[in-house]
Amino acid sequence: MRILFLLTILPFLFFNSKVNAKEIEKPEQKQFTFSWQFIDSDTMKPRGGTTKGKKIDLSPRSYKDWRNDRDSKESKYEKDLVAIMSLTGMYRVSFDFLETIVFENDTKPDAPYQSWGTEYIFPIEVKENFVSLQHILVMEFQSDEMKPYVMKHWREDWTYEDQSMLVYTDSKKADGHTILHINGSHSGYFNLPHFTKTFDDFSMVAKVERHLYAIAVRCDDPEIKQWSDLIKIEKESPGKLSMGSNKPGSLHHRQHILINNDQGIKMRFVPYKGTGGVVKDIAGGHLRVGFAQPGKWNKHIKSGVACPLALLNETRLDHPLWKDVPTIGELGAKYTIPHQFQGFMVKKGTSDEIMDAIAKAAKAVIDSEAYQKYIKKQPHVIPMFEDDRSAITSNFKQSLKDAKVFMKDNGII
Repeated sequence: MRILFLLTILPFLFFNSKVNAKEIEKPEQKQFTFSWQFIDSDTMKPRGGTTKGKKIDLSPRSYKDWRNDRDSKESKYEKDLVAIMSLTGMYRVSFDFLETIVFENDTKPDAPYQSWGTEYIFPIEVKENFVSLQHILVMEFQSDEMKPYVMKHWREDWTYEDQSMLVYTDSKKADGHTILHINGSHSGYFNLPHFTKTFDDFSMVAKVERHLYAIAVRCDDPEIKQWSDLIKIEKESPGKLSMGSNKPGSLHHRQHILINNDQGIKMRFVPYKGTGGVVKDIAGGHLRVGFAQPGKWNKHIKSGVACPLALLNETRLDHPLWKDVPTIGELGAKYTIPHQFQGFMVKKGTSDEIMDAIAKAAKAVIDSEAYQKYIKKQPHVIPMFEDDRSAITSNFKQSLKDAKVFMKDNGII
């Protein structure tokens, strides 16, 4: 058995210094265990090495207070700045050591290994269109002989309307040596006001895959055990739940809105740079509802951490971990599911001969034995290949128009 220790621990927010103090004083609902995962927890007593963290002074400001403060600002920039700066402060937090390791060969941990700590968050740089926050996670020990220990420190950088979400070297020649990955989300990205490039600056080469997505929660969520529970919570308290997915304007973001409109709910959207971060935050208990590819959920389903609620596809997956997961349609949704494709573009002006060569190379990869082994481990990947450049370009241009209307109608742009 081999374990790879990661160098990253995500922000572990359990008790926010901004919430009402009365909420903190309620008896704990979750039982925290302190045991190493390879030893039976019944035979190993709690280590007793950590306390519940340094005593903190809870802010009397409620969620509504800072939200009203944010909403009072006129510009989007000022609203975002207030929201980001509201993260600063001192928090009593918990973290799970399982978040710092990766299990191989379908290894399943015997028990969690959780601990308390104190997280300090403060700004280290605030300037025009940029904010950088410093996080420091500190463990306090019961023994007087041991001083506080810094478990982890990391930066959290925010750039307002970042124009480098997708980096493209425009200075390069149209010779096929610079290739841009494209997917269905670009039909939204190209419509964002801060995007400096348009689809007309590129030529599509081929579509090579279709990706499926699923919505999941932590298995130990006290209220959400199935899709109907999520809907019930949102019906009773609109906007109570937040779902993490990909960037603003992405296909994920637009499908989130489609789900809200279809189900008559107001689940909030939490943007991530990618779905990998969504899955990690679900596993760490920092996000309640997540939107990501089935393949990215797999190891957390095997370990009993994540439980899928709905597959965003017309039919179920023929996969041991997914065959019993209902489709969103089976759960009552009526909207048309927008599917994500993957493909390639090059700079406008690249010759047909070069684009043909790139498409041929992509097809060779898809037909390879290595790729076939890869997709067996990734149930969300549906192989496809389309290199009729006229057809795929025409289809994408129509997607751009449809996305623009949708984004305007739903307040994205």
